[in-house]
Amino acid sequence: MPIRILDEALANKIAAGEVIERPASVVKELVENAIDAGATEIAVVTEEAGRKLIAVTDNGSGMTREDAVLSLQRHATSKIAVTEDLFNIHTLGFRGEALPSIAAVSHLRLVTRPHDAPEGTELLVRGGTIVDLREIGCPPGTSLEVRQLFYNTPARLKFLKSDQTENGHVADLLNAIALCHHTLDIRLMQNGRETLARPSSAQMRAAVAGWLGRQTADAMLPVALETPAVTVDGLVGKPEAARGNRAGQLFFVNGRRIVNRTLTHALEYAFAGLLTPGRYPVAALRLTVDPTQVDVNVHPAKAEVRFTRESELHAVIGRAVKTALAGVSMLQELALGQAAPAVFVARPAVLPHLDAPANGAQPTFLTAPPAAVAPPPTTGLRAVGQFHGVYLVAEGRDALLVINQHRAHERVIFEGLMRNFRRVDAQRLVLPATVHLGHREAAVLDALLDDLLGFGFDVEPMSGQSYLVRAVPGVLATQNPEAVLRDIVADLDAGIQIAAFTPDDPAQRAVEEGRRRLLASIACKAAIKAGKLLAPEEQRELLDRLQQTAQPTTCPHGGPIIMTISQYELDRKFIR
Repeated sequence: MPIRILDEALANKIAAGEVIERPASVVKELVENAIDAGATEIAVVTEEAGRKLIAVTDNGSGMTREDAVLSLQRHATSKIAVTEDLFNIHTLGFRGEALPSIAAVSHLRLVTRPHDAPEGTELLVRGGTIVDLREIGCPPGTSLEVRQLFYNTPARLKFLKSDQTENGHVADLLNAIALCHHTLDIRLMQNGRETLARPSSAQMRAAVAGWLGRQTADAMLPVALETPAVTVDGLVGKPEAARGNRAGQLFFVNGRRIVNRTLTHALEYAFAGLLTPGRYPVAALRLTVDPTQVDVNVHPAKAEVRFTRESELHAVIGRAVKTALAGVSMLQELALGQAAPAVFVARPAVLPHLDAPANGAQPTFLTAPPAAVAPPPTTGLRAVGQFHGVYLVAEGRDALLVINQHRAHERVIFEGLMRNFRRVDAQRLVLPATVHLGHREAAVLDALLDDLLGFGFDVEPMSGQSYLVRAVPGVLATQNPEAVLRDIVADLDAGIQIAAFTPDDPAQRAVEEGRRRLLASIACKAAIKAGKLLAPEEQRELLDRLQQTAQPTTCPHGGPIIMTISQYELDRKFIR
């Protein structure tokens, strides 16, 4: 096939694909340009999650007629002049492709006026082509309206998520920007409703509350350290604020939100010994580094950076976080966990010691909804014992079986809940628990409310991003409702993995997949954890219950539950 030069329209669409992934990507580029223009007030408006309209208005320096036209040309920028400038970036937007890339996949209106000019300029752009250019009366600053995003790239439009999810991404982005640029006045209107208002006087903790919820923000400690190489400031969560994934971690370098493995490792290394496996610290850290020591050209959307002296930066981050955590220990975390408010109705623990029931019935230790009680054991397995509090060892007909106890319990709980949708045992709380979430988390939870009710939760939306939890599934009755609900929302927001399945009705696949993800998260939170020692009776019961499930070999996430070692393999190892 011969090599050819792409026409300008197609080249712009390819560039847009690198930078503009979703409505939040458009908001990010336009807001960062406003910040670079010296804006102190930025207003964002979206309709239909940005598909219909994204409008960003600022009071920055504005542009002349000539600059406004040039801003829509590929590789046009006011921030780079010579090659050396690429390695000394002091601004947020610099690639020179954002505006033409946005214009290439939308209907765009640009209105702008410098503060010292009597009139402004209006440009109308369709698919990257300027169709109108005229003078207009307008306030100083710049206003951009992006309509019908991805109208000419339907494949990209198809991959956008629900309105709740896309709205959550936009709110999360602006909260993150407010965390780093606290002198800005940032406001967001979504479908005519103000969902975010961050006045310039707001402190960083207030912005964190909007991002992660007030309860998490209250459980965070200030971080501050200055060295000749880097200045670090921000907030880091106490161990009890940790979450089940890394979605609660934000890093900023020179005003830019970034992803970097060195920073992530340094943060988590500072928590060594303070968190149990599978829990990740929460933090919002701002770093000021010499721009010549940072390469921001390694990612099209400027989300990742590379540092010249990463080991030194790792050490500084670790020291800053450890200093903030001074005096916090694992014992403190455990004590806090044990001192959680006793708001539950008295109920046996998930794994109590087994006592023979007075009525002679078979004892059960697995908390399960009514109607989901396992039938009498028909197992062909014989429980042999437990290894390191993680694995059960059982004898089969002609093989030795090693069973992951956590995954086995997950499978039992998962199928019990699946069979009893709308009939799950709900445990009412004596005192309702109040949960405060960030905008993005709240958007995810709002989409889950109906299914949560069907699986034993009773969650009532309140003002802002607050929710009242009145009941939880019986399998979660001994756990903290605020922490459990927050972890479930984080799982679903991150796209928790589930095992493959074949729906009876393809039209119901999306609904079924959503419920399975929710149940997989609930089952994971309720299942026994690694390190839990089981009595012989408990081991036998878990094996019996596992064999009554439809898929005893894989957990709800698709991970293996059982590993077999055949007698033949053992004989060969022992040279029999």
